[in-house]
Amino acid sequence: MCHTLYINVWKPTCHCVIIPICYTKYKCTGVETIMSHYTLGWHDQSNEYHEIGEYATDAFEAVRHAREDVPYLNEHPFSLEKIIKEEE
Repeated sequence: MCHTLYINVWKPTCHCVIIPICYTKYKCTGVETIMSHYTLGWHDQSNEYHEIGEYATDAFEAVRHAREDVPYLNEHPFSLEKIIKEEE
């Protein structure tokens, strides 16, 4: 949002100089992102069961975060067996 600042400049006649001042550091869009907690489960090659919790906007984003956090899931992307959205 830009504001206009008026500064009086005194010379033989009075002039007003218009200086626009813009505040662009923060921009409010009015849209907030609500994240949910997801629990993802998988078995590894030695048949041990593992779970990880992720906060995300949807299940696809939760899977993407889990693959970034767990090297095994990145190497074996189809080993996920369960994705549960936890109730609030």
